[in-house]
Amino acid sequence: MSYPFIDVFAGAGGLGEGFQSFRTESRPAFEAVVSVEKEPVFCRTLVLRHFFHLFDGGEVPEDYYRYVAGEITRDELFALHPREAEMARRSVLCHVMENGTQDELNDELQERLGHSVRWALVGGPPCQAYSLAGRSRRKDDPSFSADPRHTLYLQYLGILDSLAPPVFVMENVPGLLSARLGGQSTLHLIMNDLRSAGYRLYSLSGSRELDESSDLRQLVVNAGDYGVPQSRKRLFILGIRKDVPVVPGRLVPRRPVSVGQAIGDLPCVRSHVSRAADSFSDWLGAIEEIRSIGMDHVADDVRDAVLAALDRNSLFREQKPHAPSAFAAGMRDSRLHGIPQHETRRHMKSDLQRYFYAAVYARLRGVSPLLKDFPPELLPQHRNIAGHPDVAVFSDRFRVQLREELSSTVTAHIRKDGHYFIHYDPFQCRSLTVREAARLQSFPDNYFFEGNRTEQYLQIGNAVPPLLAGQIAAIVAGVLDGM
Repeated sequence: MSYPFIDVFAGAGGLGEGFQSFRTESRPAFEAVVSVEKEPVFCRTLVLRHFFHLFDGGEVPEDYYRYVAGEITRDELFALHPREAEMARRSVLCHVMENGTQDELNDELQERLGHSVRWALVGGPPCQAYSLAGRSRRKDDPSFSADPRHTLYLQYLGILDSLAPPVFVMENVPGLLSARLGGQSTLHLIMNDLRSAGYRLYSLSGSRELDESSDLRQLVVNAGDYGVPQSRKRLFILGIRKDVPVVPGRLVPRRPVSVGQAIGDLPCVRSHVSRAADSFSDWLGAIEEIRSIGMDHVADDVRDAVLAALDRNSLFREQKPHAPSAFAAGMRDSRLHGIPQHETRRHMKSDLQRYFYAAVYARLRGVSPLLKDFPPELLPQHRNIAGHPDVAVFSDRFRVQLREELSSTVTAHIRKDGHYFIHYDPFQCRSLTVREAARLQSFPDNYFFEGNRTEQYLQIGNAVPPLLAGQIAAIVAGVLDGM
């Protein structure tokens, strides 16, 4: 028997994926009763993933892989498996949490749970809600009741009050540590609310109950410490209902996984050129124009490395992916028809040149270049940069994800441009693909993101890494086992 769980503010399902993928005794330890999310395209992704998880392992139908490969439509896929499709649709609630819907939502969640006693609530309200936290502290402030964001936190509390799950996991950004409300720590106020709702509170790194004197910095977890190939800090609160006499386990650090280990096995793909026919000759011509750029302000070793990389034998050499690491092997699915969502963006010629230069610099120096390290002709023509690259606000505007290091935090900003997410291979000369970003977040390759490319990046950037979520699921399962 699998434990039911409810995932609220589910996004594209990173936290839920970790719970649904965690197995004990060769069976799934958790079953998604319902995932609640307000964005329609996110909900489409959730429905598809819930459909996937309705089949056990190798029983996933070939039709799913045909859909991911673009060989059949979503409607055709679901028409071929109507029972599972209907179950998947029912398990996702596309719902906007707002004033007046609290009781309706709680009733719906209770109906889905039925008579389940051992279950979990996971998810966390968006960070804006926490700056407005408190059920009564601002009741006389008219701006409080008029601002819909405060209802998100209140509705989360309402679920705890109404449904009383034995265990919950609340996730948010580390900035909550420094947030203040009325001169008091917002996080302390929130934790007092959670205790008042009937819960003992823990960090994921320790099994000692948190009290008023506890150092709350221990609530922050860096996913990179637990096998995710990314430096990504998030704040997690584990709550156990006070009548459940179970002490939780804790996360166990894992060996770091580098960017190269995460994505180095993926097929090499050439960057595309915007505003051009995008032939190989267009791409090659754009790159080779770097030869005409003055490099008087560039260190000799960097200049020599750039010119050597521009050698025709290098530019024309066949690019081959590396053998998969243990991490990459765990992300793969041999039934896939190719690698889904591994297509490149189109980049302006000037950005192609910057990416090429930056990747060569990073490969040589072991660090990503700052704006002051670029030739003047490769600097963006922005008023706050021109002539002053050493004092520009975003001096690391172009960031190479170093092959031997953890990646920087994959954020939703990746949907706007790829400047912060440049591939370490100069000859690919591009920003990361959707699939590479998903790998850095530890989404398996058979996880398909619906929507256009911008929406796909957004879903990935906002997610909890599933690999970390699976380790959290193990702790939660231990609590429920002990009831």
